[in-house]
Amino acid sequence: MKIVVAGIPEASEDLIALDSATARRTSQIEVDRMPDDELDQILLQGGEKLGIEIEGFGRSQIVQASDGFPYYAHLFGLHCTRRARKLDSDEVTLEDFETALDEILAGCHLNLARAYEKAAETTGTVKVRKSIMESMANSNEVEMPSRKIREEFLKIHPDRYKQSRLNFLAPAMAQLQEMEIITDRGLKRSPNNLHRFNDPLMRAYVRLRQRRESRPALV
Repeated sequence: MKIVVAGIPEASEDLIALDSATARRTSQIEVDRMPDDELDQILLQGGEKLGIEIEGFGRSQIVQASDGFPYYAHLFGLHCTRRARKLDSDEVTLEDFETALDEILAGCHLNLARAYEKAAETTGTVKVRKSIMESMANSNEVEMPSRKIREEFLKIHPDRYKQSRLNFLAPAMAQLQEMEIITDRGLKRSPNNLHRFNDPLMRAYVRLRQRRESRPALV
């Protein structure tokens, strides 16, 4: 008998980790993110059922922010169309998406919010762990070598550090691994050791937090 369990890795591991024999007989198969055109169809078809049009540029921004996950496309569509309805509008615009960011973030899975809040420092001129998460989220690569993370970190703090002064990132990344925010391939001191978010949904969540923080005050 063969059984297929579909889901986010952490959740599926809980389902199949019955005993050591089960683990030996189980293989994980990574499924690629959903293509943008299919995410776009989710928004188009949902809007048609509600009698609401999601305008082109706003829809493309929602698709981009969804990061390949229908979970986010549905979540964004829900809160954006709710806002449009409150305004008695039959069109969702980019402004609706920007204005609904608070509701969208509140609607994200509680585990994402808790993990992020635990990892991101609340004090300090430079929040190193937070900046590392943002560095990884700013890249379109699912897995990143330490070199690339350092490059993205310098983009966030261009006037503060030089490449040769980033040795403090390694302990902070180790802390993020202990918190199960990021994981790697276990190739210590190897240029081929790639890092990724432990929960695939975290990258889009970090991007949303960045987007809200950089958003101008709404009146």
